[in-house]
Amino acid sequence: MRGLNSDDKGAAPTGVVEKTNVPKAYPYQHRENVNLWDLPGIGTQTFTAKTYLQQVDFHRYDFFILVFSERIRENLILLAVAIQKMGKQFYFVRSKIDNDIDTSKRRKKQFDKEIMLQQIRDDWTTCLTTSGVQCPHIFLLSSLDIGKFDFSQMQKVLEEELPKHKRNAFLLTLPNTSQHVVNKKKEALKTEVWKLATLSSTIAVLPVPRLSVAVISPF
Repeated sequence: MRGLNSDDKGAAPTGVVEKTNVPKAYPYQHRENVNLWDLPGIGTQTFTAKTYLQQVDFHRYDFFILVFSERIRENLILLAVAIQKMGKQFYFVRSKIDNDIDTSKRRKKQFDKEIMLQQIRDDWTTCLTTSGVQCPHIFLLSSLDIGKFDFSQMQKVLEEELPKHKRNAFLLTLPNTSQHVVNKKKEALKTEVWKLATLSSTIAVLPVPRLSVAVISPF
């Protein structure tokens, strides 16, 4: 989501074992007021389901992305229900979807990728709904090829559901994976330019030399 590769400077560590032992913030370059937090997995010896919400200070975040791969664990469903009760938005990401496609291609002579992807969405939607999760958003992603599958749709949903005063800040952090994102960034930048121009014009009437330049300079 930050447009980085695993070996880029400032990228979150990746691997086959647990890498996150404490909540860690990853700021966006040039947008340090926007942070993507990586939280430890729920249900470990250190972060039990019973104390998880208090340990990671759940009330501080604007929305949540709950990631799972082959199967979803009960603790993650319980976490979604808890977030739901808080009245905050949450989204499920089914990762490593490219592995499922490769496996199905090897096993089936007649393989339809879109049918398989829709079956996965439908199955998990049914599973989560019957577990008490209301209208779950489920996105199928692969970190190896982020532009494929549901990444653009996820960006669009996140943008639409964020509070209006935070929407532009989020939009400007998105990697340019589609023309839709590029166009939305242009609109967000125009809005910021207009706001700064209005602020500068207002401050310029005050008898303080070069104050209007100081306001614009950080942008």
